[in-house]
Amino acid sequence: MRPVLVGAVAAVVAGEVACRVGLGLGDPPLFVADQEIEYLPRPGVYRRFGHRVSYNAFHMRSAEVGERAQEGERRVLVLGDSVPNGGAKLDDAELATALLEGRLGRRVLNVSCGSWGPANLLAYVRRFGWFDAGVAVVVLNDADAWDVPTFGPLGGELPTRKPVSALWEAATRYLPRVLGRGGTPAVELSPEDVEASLSALRELVGLLRSEGVGVAFVLHAERAEVRGSAARGTVLLRRTAQELEVPVVETGPAMAGAGLDRVYDGRVHLTAEGQRVLADVLAEAVERAGGR
Repeated sequence: MRPVLVGAVAAVVAGEVACRVGLGLGDPPLFVADQEIEYLPRPGVYRRFGHRVSYNAFHMRSAEVGERAQEGERRVLVLGDSVPNGGAKLDDAELATALLEGRLGRRVLNVSCGSWGPANLLAYVRRFGWFDAGVAVVVLNDADAWDVPTFGPLGGELPTRKPVSALWEAATRYLPRVLGRGGTPAVELSPEDVEASLSALRELVGLLRSEGVGVAFVLHAERAEVRGSAARGTVLLRRTAQELEVPVVETGPAMAGAGLDRVYDGRVHLTAEGQRVLADVLAEAVERAGGR
């Protein structure tokens, strides 16, 4: 039995090293539940898949920043979901917002989190403000036309604590995906959710404009939309932008020009190359937003 036990321990240790060093597991970004915003990234620096994933004290995927701009400092607020956030597959330095900062010579603040919609963004700005930004760019896609908070329990894709080991995380979080289990169920679009989400978007724009912030939308196309027609949610978001007279820049043409297989990581998320394309689109949106 002793050699068997030694072998089992050695296998577990080897598996842990492989998952932690080889796969970069064991240190996922953590999240905290919030009664108004739904959930927030927990501030800290995480090492994930060989990347640096940082969240500052205001839960932004950006370097630390003060609430007020310094003299002569110009700021841009980028608000959105997992598309501008990039997720753990991308390093901080690969994000469109990081690339945009160097290009514009302005401080770019990345207020984003996976599956956030207009209601989450509105609640965030109500809580934390606009950080003296002269321009705000809201990055939206099809689902944002009906994405409303559920305030359900966190866990799974939104962990609240570190896993007991990298091997355990691989077995419980990623193995079910490999086996084809634990998929995300389809969400049924309801008129009530559409109204709630678009109303939050209207209120967000009104709040920012009341503070003298120039606003623009970036409508990010899903891969299928680039190849075909716009999804229902995208059409509704375009109409809302027209209603509010908010300038819109769409990512579809730029993504198509760069090559879909190079820029998309799945249905909607972006590769590092896709983030570089997104930076170009964001730059155009900042210019069209006006503001200061």
